[in-house]
Formats: sequence, structure tokens, C-alpha cells
Amino acid sequence: MLTYIRENKKLVLLLVFVWVAGAAWILPNRYKLLSKLALMLQPPGYDPKTAEEFIEKGDSILQKEVAYQDQGERIPDLELMREACIYYASLSERDSVLYKPSWTDSISIWRFKDSGMSKDSSGEKKLSSKTRSRNPITGGLNPGEYWRLTSPTVLEALDYYKRALNFSGPDLSVPKKIEKTALAVCRPEEVLLAYADYIRNTEEAVRVTIEKEKPQRTFFSCNRQNDPANVLTEKQNQMRVWSQIKSNSFVIDSDRKLIVSANDFKKALNILAFGIYKTGLNSISPLEADGILEKLLFFSDPGTVEYDELLMKRGMLNYQLGKRDPLFFNKAIFYFREASKSSLLEKGSVFESGLMIIRALIRKDQLDSALLELQQLEAELYTIDKAYRVTGVGRSDLLEDRKKLLRYILRKKGRYEEADELHVEEDPLF
Repeated sequence: MLTYIRENKKLVLLLVFVWVAGAAWILPNRYKLLSKLALMLQPPGYDPKTAEEFIEKGDSILQKEVAYQDQGERIPDLELMREACIYYASLSERDSVLYKPSWTDSISIWRFKDSGMSKDSSGEKKLSSKTRSRNPITGGLNPGEYWRLTSPTVLEALDYYKRALNFSGPDLSVPKKIEKTALAVCRPEEVLLAYADYIRNTEEAVRVTIEKEKPQRTFFSCNRQNDPANVLTEKQNQMRVWSQIKSNSFVIDSDRKLIVSANDFKKALNILAFGIYKTGLNSISPLEADGILEKLLFFSDPGTVEYDELLMKRGMLNYQLGKRDPLFFNKAIFYFREASKSSLLEKGSVFESGLMIIRALIRKDQLDSALLELQQLEAELYTIDKAYRVTGVGRSDLLEDRKKLLRYILRKKGRYEEADELHVEEDPLF
């Protein structure tokens, strides 16, 4: 061996250099390499068997019993953990990590909850429906301590559920499991991400199934060019996928006779839309939010209150986007115009859509068109107010908004005297 090394010193030194250089590059990048290798061996996509394996692992982890104080071992109480997250989030001026509930908090918030008891209106204690089915934790409960003790187990289960999501396709039960565990470990943003991934995965699974169902080209047609008339744009392909989902009859797995549920798909969209307006677009980009509203419009029936409200919401979102890119103002005007034709929305909302059209026109510097729209709204205002006379609300705000817009336009056009003469008429019925 030594003789071989002496005779091939250059080759041995070259191999040593290669190994050292390779190790110096591989070690800091080993996780990226392992991730790529895992994706090559098992690429993400609709694979129910793989999804079920990950789900079973996550479920089995949540069944592991954890010891807490002297109460013995029990499985993690996800509902109790979620309530602890809400409780600590409300302690804005206190240390949410080290804070221990006071005696009054322990008695009024946690003691009866954890013993499975609640007080009714008559002051008597009785089992609550929420805690009747779970094994109660009694004694001196410290919710922060209990959460820190059980959260590693729940986080491990959450990781397996997130892996299952990559292969579950249109199975809504997986994001539901993620929702339950993510809220238990104080990660509400994971819920929105899970439902967003569910929507993308469902669309991709349907698209792949449609591609597989296309007739195979014959050998003799390999040199023929595709018929341009049969080439669909990306938007057309997307609409085709949505149409198949909306039909509520698209079979995605013939062996299991699994049909993509339009109701499940719409539920996920509504959860995302609720998250958008609850967080104020803090957890999703405005363009992604517009895409979600577009899908909700597609899955809603025209001529319904839901559809008209979505038109208004999408108009508002595009108006905000127009402040970055003026091209969005055209889309905003279109949606506000459609909402202004609604006979189902409240009269105030319909009138507000007309005011938003005027705001968009002002942003586009089309003052003449904006002034014309305002003049057309003047007669409409008094007919709308008749619907508000019963409750006594609505008119003052509408008049004030219209007055401000009219005054702004007149001043921009140099008609200062007319602008200064504007006043709000008072209605004796208010």
C-alpha cells in the first residue's frame, strides 16, 4: 500500500485535495443537498398513500401521554393550549413568558374550566359541553407551564401534518388538522398558509389529472405543429381547472372514487378571505388577496348578495393597488360600476360604490368625468335617503362625502367661488 502511494503521489494528493474541498463545500450545504435528494426521490404531488402515512404519524404523536405535575399522564389538550395562547396574547403589558396567573385569574378563568365546570345564569355549577368530553386538569393549573410542557409534542405532530399537506391534494381534513394544532402552539399564521397550500395543491392535482386525460399523440404526428387554435392561455387553463372543481363531479382518483369537493374548496377560500380582512393584509400580499377574491367571485353565484359584496371588496382592493400602479384604477372602476347596479346591497353601499368610482376618476386625473358622475349621483342621493329615514342614519355621511369630493374637483378646476359656496342641507326628519 505504501509502495503504491509512493509511486502515485500526485494522484493521491489530488484525491485528498478533492475530498477536502468537497467536504468544505458539502458540510455547510448538507441540508440543501438532502432536501433536493428527498424531492428527487419523492417529489410533492397528489399521493394519498404518502399523505396517510404522515397523518398517521402525526396522530400517533398526539396520542402520546405527557406528565403534568401530580395529575398523572394524559394526551395534550389542544383546546386548553389554544385558550392559553389567547389568554397570554391578551396580556399586552405583562411578561407573556414568565407571567403566572394571579389567584383571581386562576379561580375565574382557569379553575372551573379545567375541572370541567362552568357557572350558569342561576349561579349553579354544571359541566360545560366543551369540557365534558375531556379528562379535566384540576388543582393549581399554570397555563403557561402546561403549554411549555406539551408544545414540543404538538409541534412535532404539526410538522408531520405539514408534510402530509404536500401530498394530500383536495383532502380538506389535513389543513383542518394543521389549524387545530397550529392554534394550540400560538401560530395562527400557519393556518392561512395551510389553506393557501391546500388551494394550490387542489388546483395542481386537478390540472395534472386533466393533462393525463388528454389523448396521446401518435408517432406520426410528432413533427406536426400544434394547432394554435387549441393552445390555451394560462388564464384559460386556470379557468378550466376552476370549472372542473365547481362542477362538484370531477373524479381525481378513480381507484378511490374520490371527487373534488367544490364546497371544501370554497370553505378554504372563505377562511383565507376572512384571514385577509382580519389581519389587514399583514399575512398575505395584496395581489394574492386579489387572486383569492377572484376565485371567490368565480365560485359564487351572480345575482346574490355574496357576489355583489365580493365585487365591492375587490373594487376596494384594486383601488388600494391603484395607488402603486394606476392601471389598477381601471379594474377598480369596473368592479365599483358592477356593484353600483346591485339591487341586493344596502342603498348606502350602492351609493358608496358610486363615490368610489369618482375617487378613482380623480386619481386618474379625469376631473370632467368625475364631475359628471357626481352630478348624476345628486338626484340619486335623495331617493336613496328614503330607505334611511326609518333608521335615521346614512344621509349625513353620504352628503358629506359627496360635498368633499365636489369641492375638491371644483378647486382643481379653478372654480373656487363655487367650491366655497357648498353647504350641507339639513333634513328635518333627522
